[in-house]
Amino acid sequence: MTKKFFTITQNFVRSIITLVFMALGIFQDNLYYIVIGAIILGISEISFSAYNKKITKQTKGTEL
Repeated sequence: MTKKFFTITQNFVRSIITLVFMALGIFQDNLYYIVIGAIILGISEISFSAYNKKITKQTKGTEL
């Protein structure tokens, strides 16, 4: 339970940071902030999908 909560919290914090970088990039007309935000978003999406695959593998064996 705590590991799942930690992962959800970690992804939530990453998305907040991404939104901050995107907003900075839009308001300051700086492309670097937008690129950094997109990279953070990509990393969080990859890690979240990997976590979901791991959970499905763990539960798949018990359902059958």
